[in-house]
Amino acid sequence: MEALSTRRDGFSRKEIAEHTGLPYGGGLTKTLKALEVSDMIISYVDYGQPKRNTKFKLIDFFSMFYLRFMRKNKSVSTFWQDSQFLGEANAWRGYAFEDVCFCHVAQIKAALGIAGVQTNVAPWRSQRKEGGAQVDMVIERRDHIVNLCEIKYCDGDFTIDNDCDSSLRNKLQVFIDETRCKLSPHITLITTSGLVNNAHSGRVQSLVVLDDLFA
Repeated sequence: MEALSTRRDGFSRKEIAEHTGLPYGGGLTKTLKALEVSDMIISYVDYGQPKRNTKFKLIDFFSMFYLRFMRKNKSVSTFWQDSQFLGEANAWRGYAFEDVCFCHVAQIKAALGIAGVQTNVAPWRSQRKEGGAQVDMVIERRDHIVNLCEIKYCDGDFTIDNDCDSSLRNKLQVFIDETRCKLSPHITLITTSGLVNNAHSGRVQSLVVLDDLFA
């Protein structure tokens, strides 16, 4: 658990063995399985990657918060109050919101009107060393559409500015080029409140907000 808490996207089984010193055998397999069925961790494969590239990621929210903040701060309540507007806390909010989204895929599908459509859901990362991109959540659908989901935590309505619009266009193009995707790509924004209507808001074809995750 401590090892998995040190990397956002998790570790492969081999990396876990190397990082922890645990034997790369059946005992490790049983431990990982026990943690997975207990909903402490998940196993997943990045979109477009073979199953042998399975990663294991810590998803228990209390464990993640404890290992990130509580264990190293004896007065955690004071620390959080004093630090809630600092970079580390802001980064934490973004990561936590992304994890919440992956724990509510069924609700996201319902908000998109595809609750009954068979899907494959996974993150995607470019293999390019330069000019690459990543998509927070890819929802590949049997109805020949793929939702490229951008997950953004924001205190208010999210604004797509020039830089964000450029990033979205780059993600879309790199994803199509590398995956040779033949499905129709839809850019989806998952955010806390809503989307500011401006010159770039039309880039997003569907919107999911925090309330949808708990509908």
